[in-house]
Amino acid sequence: MASHIGAWRVATQSDLSGFSSSELRAVATLWKKVQRELTVSFAGTSMLPTIAPGVSVRMRCTDDVVTNDVIVFVYLDQVVVHRLIRRSRNQWVTRGDAHVVPDMPSADPGAVVGKIVGLETAEGMVPLGAAPRSAMRTLALALVRVSSIFGPTGVRLMVYAMRRVGAAKRSVRGSRE
Repeated sequence: MASHIGAWRVATQSDLSGFSSSELRAVATLWKKVQRELTVSFAGTSMLPTIAPGVSVRMRCTDDVVTNDVIVFVYLDQVVVHRLIRRSRNQWVTRGDAHVVPDMPSADPGAVVGKIVGLETAEGMVPLGAAPRSAMRTLALALVRVSSIFGPTGVRLMVYAMRRVGAAKRSVRGSRE
């Protein structure tokens, strides 16, 4: 986990067949200029219950993203779809709707490909649901906000600490079973 704290690889192979991360960023830059919209689908369960794996969604290529938008971005060697939960002048923090603990923050605006503007259904496009709410999710976001007074490093350290606590809890729970 420590290797993820500030690292963004930009020249590795992406999970999109045939595109490296740097090539995907270049294409996204072109598409964002015209706010191209695409119908796409993604694998993975991190956005449950809002977006199920394989469901068709409408993505708008744009830099115009705000808190609570579900954004698409390049992280390490993958395209990720997560909700933007905090944005400041020098960093942004995301989290999958299925998770409590946020992702490591980023200060790389070039990683953003766009945002999900709706789910494609047989009846047409429908808006995304709101982010799930829970006391633990609210606490995690509050800790991120408080740690932001120490700048980007404070937020990275707080997210890292929350991840370590979560891993320790899972380990204890697993040893009791």
